[in-house]
Amino acid sequence: MLPINELGEKGESRFKEICADAQLICNKSDRDLAGWDFIVDFPFRDAGQETLDGRQGPISCHVQVKTLFETSNRFQMRLSSAERLAKEKKPSFVYVLRVNEDLDFVDSFLIHLLDEPLAVILKRLRRERALSGVPKINEKKITIPVNKNSVRFKPTGKDLRAAFESACGVDMDAYISKKSGQLQNLGFDEKRHQLNATLHLGSDEEIVDAFLGIKANIPVSNVQAFETRFGIKLPDKNLHGSGVLNINPNPADSCLISFQRSALEVPAVFTGEMFYPPIPGLSSEKVKILIKSDFFTIELKRSNLRVSSVDGGSHRHAPLEWLKYWNAAHMLAEVLVRDEYYPENIATAR
Repeated sequence: MLPINELGEKGESRFKEICADAQLICNKSDRDLAGWDFIVDFPFRDAGQETLDGRQGPISCHVQVKTLFETSNRFQMRLSSAERLAKEKKPSFVYVLRVNEDLDFVDSFLIHLLDEPLAVILKRLRRERALSGVPKINEKKITIPVNKNSVRFKPTGKDLRAAFESACGVDMDAYISKKSGQLQNLGFDEKRHQLNATLHLGSDEEIVDAFLGIKANIPVSNVQAFETRFGIKLPDKNLHGSGVLNINPNPADSCLISFQRSALEVPAVFTGEMFYPPIPGLSSEKVKILIKSDFFTIELKRSNLRVSSVDGGSHRHAPLEWLKYWNAAHMLAEVLVRDEYYPENIATAR
């Protein structure tokens, strides 16, 4: 039985032959310190109807070659090599060749470091950071199976080329964009960030206004931030200490706001967004609902209502929208002079 290093040399030599059979350009790494053994480049496609300056660039990918006996269905590689190979923005693969006892090649596998195989490496890297702080990942190993999330085919140039083309597509820009997105977002869910802090607020009303986004520049201290990926929570060292906080809540619902003097008059109708304070157990007397439109905001409480105009001059609106706005403002001004209303509870800024 060949030693592991000689078996690896046999596989690498065979890989170069396979690439030559497939008419692929195979460039060997002199020192395997960057996680890959070969850079494989496809030739340019015939221009056809395209101009030479406008045709797509050819496929180019990084490949690590592993050679195993046919009884093996997994291999190990340095975690540092796996990280470099996985984080390459261009297509990256582990190509596994298997031999029998007579050292004849019997099959091969192509493991595409995208989707779940990419997530496996990223999760392992994060776990090592959580366990060791600053781990020496060049001293760590990662075990990768060859019969899961991999494509099996004969060790021939024709089959390898077809597998590369199927995995990479024809648009390298689109591929790189997809890979970059996965590197940034795999393993995260809607609870990606967690912030612990002490908010310095003087009353229940200030707390409600803070979570509605009405009160700005809230003093905070004891700030601790965390990021959770693949279910592993790590502290964010860049965010700590004290400062000020501004909350920009997401709307809970949408609505229509209608102003009308009488049932016979055409109402002035605006679209709006509704915000509720996400505070469990808040009594009904303290609940405040905020409604926002392009022209004004409405604060609704159990005992009063407040309308405040927004500086619409910073936005462009159709003349009809401005007409509706001034019509609504005129109606509110009329309300203020009626004796049966409490003017201190209803106000406009303009």
